[in-house]
Amino acid sequence: MQRFGIILALNMQSAIIGYYVYQLTHDKLALGMLGLWEVIPAIGFSLFSGHFVDLKEKKTLIVQCIAGYILLSALFTFLAWPGLQHMMSTHAIVYLIYTGIFIGGALRAFLGPSSFALQGLLIPRELYANATTWSSTSWQIGAVVGPLLGGFMILTGYSTALITVGIIEIIALFSVLRIPKQAILKKEKEPIVKSLGEGLKFVFRTQLVLAALSLDMFAVLFGGAVALIPVYASDILHVGTIGYGWCGLHLASAPSSRWVYFRSSR
Repeated sequence: MQRFGIILALNMQSAIIGYYVYQLTHDKLALGMLGLWEVIPAIGFSLFSGHFVDLKEKKTLIVQCIAGYILLSALFTFLAWPGLQHMMSTHAIVYLIYTGIFIGGALRAFLGPSSFALQGLLIPRELYANATTWSSTSWQIGAVVGPLLGGFMILTGYSTALITVGIIEIIALFSVLRIPKQAILKKEKEPIVKSLGEGLKFVFRTQLVLAALSLDMFAVLFGGAVALIPVYASDILHVGTIGYGWCGLHLASAPSSRWVYFRSSR
């Protein structure tokens, strides 16, 4: 529930914020900057987030990350408020959105390792493979439905759409709060530089892991063209917010849809 809710909410938020920023600026570079402001902290913090997660209680970290996302949803709702553009310049609003995106990228670097670590602590070894399949499927469904639902929710107004995102995140938070705290398995404090070095050595020694990470990295980099969906919906196809929702389904969610079909056909 937590995994599906967070992925659904984040993909909805990404679709809503992308369209909102483009309507404010009508600048394609501004859409690219959204991705840049997210990927820098996501990559930068991921270098040591795993080490930090190992030393902390996983449920508490997840709760803190989701609480951070809820606060960001409140910030984005405020920035999308209709009357705010009469009080603040477009430049200021956009840069505050970039700041929120940056914080969200940092949160994502800690939420992922925490979620996977908690899953390993809660699920018996003999059920782990099946649980991983369900977890991945819920992630992919959230990634498929999120852009579509986000595009359609824009019809109700940006603020209402972002409030909906916050409500979904609150539901995900309550589902995590029901999980009991788990013991910390690694209590000794290893130097972070040593931990990082060992992780890098493992990746470069294990060719299969290195190949998978490299393929994923290039797929993400060259798949960033989906950030231009607001441009196609507004200026090229002229389909408005409803069409933007369908564009989100067919373009932003296409990789996830293909994965779900592949899993179901096996």
